[in-house]
Amino acid sequence: MPPEPTRDEVARDFRERPIEVEREVRELVGQCLWDVFSDTDSREVVAPDGRVLDLGSFRASGGFLAEILNRQLGTDHYGYLDFYMGTIWVAQRADLTPVYRMIFARLRSRQLDWIDHFPRLYAIDPRPLQEALDQDDEPDWLNHSPSEVLAQEEEQPEHDRELAEFRESLDEGYREAIEEALLAALPPAAHP
Repeated sequence: MPPEPTRDEVARDFRERPIEVEREVRELVGQCLWDVFSDTDSREVVAPDGRVLDLGSFRASGGFLAEILNRQLGTDHYGYLDFYMGTIWVAQRADLTPVYRMIFARLRSRQLDWIDHFPRLYAIDPRPLQEALDQDDEPDWLNHSPSEVLAQEEEQPEHDRELAEFRESLDEGYREAIEEALLAALPPAAHP
């Protein structure tokens, strides 16, 4: 491997390139659209008839946006990676509020709704899955141990109580987070 270039070598070889405004806007709009339609852990775009509009998986969404742009431009310039993960790499470098305003105005003009669900954590009980994974093809009576069965039965109520307490703790944290969010001031980008 060749050695990394020095700062002086990079500065010597650097050439200022003109800003390609049309290309940058096209790519920012695509990345913001990915954010709106694809970052769907807690958000969804809903049609007037109640259907949730979805572009597919993270990768498929990036591919869909790339395909649309390539078709409009008559090129094969873009791939799914150009839009994959949306604005994660540019959001800290630019104020994207005007792009999102334009997107949401167009969604609204088509009577589409964007719903943001407050994120929530749930606790599952993995015991049934663990029991299913532990099962083997041997008959139950072959390796039956009454003392093991008794020990497991004695653990169940304690485990159930701990799981219930944990679930209540998550629910309480969720309620508190909603209350806090309702009382907090909206960020500047959220104002119309």
